[in-house]
Amino acid sequence: MSAAPVSVRAHDGSGRLVGAAGAATTLTLTTLTVAWGIRTGADDSLRLLPTVVPAGLLGSVVLAARPRDPVGRCLLAGALLVLLGTTAQQWAVLGLPGRDVAVWSQTWTYQSALVPLFVLVPLYFPDGRLPSPRWRPVARTAMVLAPVLGLVLSMSPGQVPIGDRWTPNPFAVPSTVAWAWSDDVLGVVWLVLVLLAAASLVLRVRRSRGPERAGVVLLVHAVVLTALAFLVDAAVAAWWPGVYDDVFAVVQVVPVTIVAAASVSVVRHRLFDVERVLDRTLVWSLLTGFVLLLYVAVVGTAAALSVDGPAVGFLAAAVVAVAIAPLRSRLQQRVDRLVYGDRADPYRALTLLGRRLESALTPAEALGSVVTAIADALRVPFVAVESRTAEGYETSAAHGAPPPAGGTPTHVPLVHAGELVGRLTICGRGRRVELAPGDRRLLEDLARQVGVALHAVRVAEQARRLADDLQRARERLVLAREEERRRIGRDLHDGLGPQLAGVTMTAEAARDLIGVDDGRAVQLLDGLVERSDTAVGEVRRIAHLLRPPALDALGLVGALRSHAAAVHRPAVEVRASDLPPLPAAVEAAAYRIALEAVQNAAAHAGASLCRVEVCCADGVLRLTVSDDGRGLPTAHRPGVGLASMAERATELGGDCTVNRGPEGGTVLTATLPVRAADRSRD
Repeated sequence: MSAAPVSVRAHDGSGRLVGAAGAATTLTLTTLTVAWGIRTGADDSLRLLPTVVPAGLLGSVVLAARPRDPVGRCLLAGALLVLLGTTAQQWAVLGLPGRDVAVWSQTWTYQSALVPLFVLVPLYFPDGRLPSPRWRPVARTAMVLAPVLGLVLSMSPGQVPIGDRWTPNPFAVPSTVAWAWSDDVLGVVWLVLVLLAAASLVLRVRRSRGPERAGVVLLVHAVVLTALAFLVDAAVAAWWPGVYDDVFAVVQVVPVTIVAAASVSVVRHRLFDVERVLDRTLVWSLLTGFVLLLYVAVVGTAAALSVDGPAVGFLAAAVVAVAIAPLRSRLQQRVDRLVYGDRADPYRALTLLGRRLESALTPAEALGSVVTAIADALRVPFVAVESRTAEGYETSAAHGAPPPAGGTPTHVPLVHAGELVGRLTICGRGRRVELAPGDRRLLEDLARQVGVALHAVRVAEQARRLADDLQRARERLVLAREEERRRIGRDLHDGLGPQLAGVTMTAEAARDLIGVDDGRAVQLLDGLVERSDTAVGEVRRIAHLLRPPALDALGLVGALRSHAAAVHRPAVEVRASDLPPLPAAVEAAAYRIALEAVQNAAAHAGASLCRVEVCCADGVLRLTVSDDGRGLPTAHRPGVGLASMAERATELGGDCTVNRGPEGGTVLTATLPVRAADRSRD
């Protein structure tokens, strides 16, 4: 056994052969022990069977799936050593040929089995590797201890319990000082190794995640309990030998917890790839048990009715023959459901997935139900639905613990209406990389429904984002409208209002002076004309802020050329193709963006020439303003003007970008979608 990672091909022919041989040997030795124990009445060894028989069968199942796994080897080796000892004990009690060899085997088989069962199994559980290279000295010490312990005990003098009598070791070496302390030293070393094995499991609990952690936690409790039982056994043997037999009878039963914990971890938490072997083993074991019970029931009923003769045997055989086919079918269904989950019944898996999708209240809940349903159907520790994005994939829903580092998950594409919308990520059990063909087929069937669900989630998410964007746009529109109204109200109240009030007061004063002081009245009327002209200018200014009058009078291109004629530096050139009727909002936005860009070229770029180009194609108005100025600085931060231009374009569903020109200077490009002019004006 090595601490290096074990590369195993699951379910190959050698694995099945090793597993079958191990199980057959375990059952054969168990049968001999039980049969001879009942015959001789020496049933002390039967107390060990609840521990070693499950250990041998579990080791056989693990080796059938992974022939080189250290855990399976240690379980089977320890169980066979103990069963060899129990069978040899009954052999010696019966006085069969070779009795001395059978008695001698009692001195070393039980103790040698303690090392693989209670030291090496915890060290290598659950993945067949040590927790770290630092544990190699512990494992090597245990591997050396097992044969050394067997060798020392096989030659040590002493009495061996055979039935109800004590028999001396027939191959003992004469007693020396070494024998007096070797047993105690080896016993202390063994106890220390058991405690270290328990510590290694605690370390695994801290490092592991998911199903592996759950399985190891269960084994930790069992190993700690067994270690405490062995400590109690040693203390009682040293200080209270009078009650040792009673205590030892209890201590013999405690190790069954280790085998039980390992069995539960393998079956429930899927720590080994044993489903196929376990499925067949359970079916045929249960079928054999039911057949025997049925046969015994028929024969027992006949005996109770005082019916005897060959007919009873034929009747029992006939009943078994009739019942075996439906019984096997029913057992196969139940065991398949237990071992494989819903993989054995794809239609049921699809039905359950459909029901969970129907019961989900929201699309997000639907994805959570999907991954849970798939994990239950395939009995896998981790399932995730990942949505496709521009950067790659992001997890939308997950079930179970994330895969360990270095693991290779299985990815199944999720497609809706011919479009790749995401992928389904599955992590198998243990070190298994790829799913079995049956799992893959079921996963592909489930992926069709998952693709629809993921598409619905993406559509719902897009609708939610659009609704949020629309709500924010409405809020900005309301704020801008109210801000515009407040500004206009302030201009009217603080500017035009006082001017009109002054006009009114001047007109009243001039009226009162008519016929009294006509000269003064004429002066007031002349001032009234000036104030009226000022008020008219203020009205025009406010109207220009709302919408430049030049747009209504000259159109977009004419307004731009009129402004270009009024600007002396930089020189402004306007180039434009024939434009279709434009919505008022598009005209105003393009006009203000162009004027702001020209102003920036004059104020910040130091440009001598500025070109304004306007064209409209494919329902989009394209405005380009370029200059020959200094261009954008390296560490450029958009100011208020650029932000204002970008906001104007965004409000209409367009965009506005500013970049360096190919020959220097700055190039501003704004694209504005053009809605139907007549619809906008309506």
